[in-house]
Amino acid sequence: MLRRFRRKIELYPGLYTADGLDKIGTVRQFDDKVVARYGGFTGVDDYYHSVASSNWAQDIAVPTLILHALDDPFIRMTPATRAKLVANPRVMLVETRHGGHCAFLSLEPGDAGHWAERTLLDFLLATVEG
Repeated sequence: MLRRFRRKIELYPGLYTADGLDKIGTVRQFDDKVVARYGGFTGVDDYYHSVASSNWAQDIAVPTLILHALDDPFIRMTPATRAKLVANPRVMLVETRHGGHCAFLSLEPGDAGHWAERTLLDFLLATVEG
């Protein structure tokens, strides 16, 4: 992300600055010093709160499948968000113990590990047929 941002600085030197980039070592720091700053937020907490999809979970109006792994290192599901999703009849929430951020694999023979893809296809077919 830093490499890409440095390229933006080269392309738009009047818009972006490299001030403090050498002190960024985490995604949160990048979000605070770059994303929040140039996105018009007061800081990283304001950014995270403002863009959180949980703000609109109760308003989802189309059939939606949400796959979430409890061990996801980036997306943490709060009890309040989970309650909103479960209460919304348009949402099918599937949570697994493992899967990390994007490794929903199957151990079933012949499945080639494509559990998430199969689950999504089943959901879409059921939605179209239903």
